[in-house]
Amino acid sequence: MRSRRRAVAVCAVLVLFLLAGRSATADETPASSAKRTANSIFEKADTNKDDRLTLEEYLAIDRNKPEVLQRDFRLFDLDGNGALSLDEFRTIPGRVPETERLAVPDPVDAILDQAVAALDETWGGWDKQPNRLVQSGLFVVRLFQSLDPEGGIPATQSEIQLADPDRDGQTTREEARRFLEIHLGMRAPTGELLRRPPNRVVNFAVFLGVDGDKDNRLSREEFLGTSYLKDKGADFEKADGNRDGFLSIDEFASLPGTGLIDPVRRFLQIDTNFDGFLDAAEFETGAYTWQTMLTKPTLPAFDADGDGRLSLPEYLFTMQANPVLGWHSEIRDTNRDQALSFKEFTFGRGQFALLRRTYFFHLDRNSDNRLDLEEFPFKVRESHTLFKLGADGTGWAKLYQQADTPACGSPAVSPDGKWVAFDGYGKDGLSTSHVYAISINGTGRRDLGEGLMPTWSADGKQLACSRYGEANGVWIISADGTPVKKVSRGWGAQWSPDGKKIAYTINEAIMVYDVEKDESSSIIEAGDNPYSSVYWNMGWSPDSTRLIFKGVKSNGESGIASVSAAGDKPDLKVHFTTKNTFENDMAWSPDGTRVVFGMKAPEDQYVALYEFNPQINEPPTRVKGQDLTVGPLCDVCWTPDGKTMVITCRGK
Repeated sequence: MRSRRRAVAVCAVLVLFLLAGRSATADETPASSAKRTANSIFEKADTNKDDRLTLEEYLAIDRNKPEVLQRDFRLFDLDGNGALSLDEFRTIPGRVPETERLAVPDPVDAILDQAVAALDETWGGWDKQPNRLVQSGLFVVRLFQSLDPEGGIPATQSEIQLADPDRDGQTTREEARRFLEIHLGMRAPTGELLRRPPNRVVNFAVFLGVDGDKDNRLSREEFLGTSYLKDKGADFEKADGNRDGFLSIDEFASLPGTGLIDPVRRFLQIDTNFDGFLDAAEFETGAYTWQTMLTKPTLPAFDADGDGRLSLPEYLFTMQANPVLGWHSEIRDTNRDQALSFKEFTFGRGQFALLRRTYFFHLDRNSDNRLDLEEFPFKVRESHTLFKLGADGTGWAKLYQQADTPACGSPAVSPDGKWVAFDGYGKDGLSTSHVYAISINGTGRRDLGEGLMPTWSADGKQLACSRYGEANGVWIISADGTPVKKVSRGWGAQWSPDGKKIAYTINEAIMVYDVEKDESSSIIEAGDNPYSSVYWNMGWSPDSTRLIFKGVKSNGESGIASVSAAGDKPDLKVHFTTKNTFENDMAWSPDGTRVVFGMKAPEDQYVALYEFNPQINEPPTRVKGQDLTVGPLCDVCWTPDGKTMVITCRGK
């Protein structure tokens, strides 16, 4: 067994048990009384009546397949004594009726036992005090923090309820064990077993993918609406045992091949040279089409003894043999650092945090707590890019892209048209964002310090921005980056073109700060606002009298509206309402006739730029001249002369 050091933990002690058992096997063979049919088959082969089968006796069962029988004899001689007991004989697929077949040791069972033992020690000898209760929230928080100290596994209320099924606020040792079973993918969150005797696994990834309304059952429409199940109507009817028109997890599992897989049989099928191992060629050739992307990283990750091939116990622990999540689904490097953190190692609806952490550990062969493309396939996301586009739809050109700011946006052009300010950050996330400035030609980058969503003063000497952390709120900084002062605890500052006001939001209220008077007032209170959410990156009209913004109502309806910033009444005007997804940034042209924003209409592959005239009641139209192949186009601003737009592309 390979030995590697790790700094990951599962409740501190739990990780030691998990890592020690990475190629877990069991010492005891399955024990159960033999049934008559299996017994009679065994007795017939046991010619010397010593209650075990020698290799010679076993080979006599089928003289036409000696290489297959020799392989099976070696594989299922679980105690390695050179003979098959009745129970060992009953683990061999095809030798006895399936109803009498026994399981080979399951490596996930061994990991569960180790995890429970670790929990016992972590909670002060829980096995010696089996009636002890642990507060459910504390139990979940501590377990999840140990699995990912960076907080990648949220201890949600639904997770706490999984650890407290009787809702008494306490977790018993048995409830803790059940919680571990769920997070090892042995049970569904609703309680159904996903690992079933003998060595079968429910294809829960398919179930989750087909269950479009997430009600933990499959309607006939959901089932047949999936391309690979559309011809299986008869199977649906057969599996729907209670005739309610839905398939429960248990009913779905009754579908052989579709709902339930047999990894032991699969291993035997793809071991084409009958040596009892899967070499790289067999492993790759035997993979289903949707699994091929996993073959290269999986073999070295789960080859515990490092011999370049997979034994049956090693194979049974692979992702291919355990389709409880869509391991083959595309996952993304969301922070664009060219690697996957554990937080990014997620697969759709299923949580199964302990299983994911265990797999992550195995895949992380260089032990750096991240996965590169050699260790696991993922979608490498391109860095954000700033582009320029002429107001007439000509001159599309790249302006800026840098590896150390893979995420950047909220561009704002200085009043003299010479500089573009924007925010940018790296792999550590939004809270570490800085404000930068580059020339209008994309050169001479300057770091102006911490901040987001910069906006220029009318004289170009200062900028307003928002900040995270202890400095959270709206700030004014000098153009050289020197902080001037904090304006308010709000968010999303926008300096008016005349330089007299800074608009920002506090919850659903829109506030305006009077720069000269050094005081803030509300232009629309939360109670007067029809929108339950008001978004940042608002836009000023060129005469500094109105603000345009994105709002979302409590019913989910989104719209673009404007309010007066001059006077006692907000004079709210709704310009556009849609169910389409659209961006927050509103760019009002200097001549007042065009408001540009990003939106993903049904015909769009990515978010594209749209525009409307706020003085005319007409729907938005797509901006001419944009390159729709580069990726989502979101944040946008105008140059002061109105001749050019600067646009953020998020990258594919």
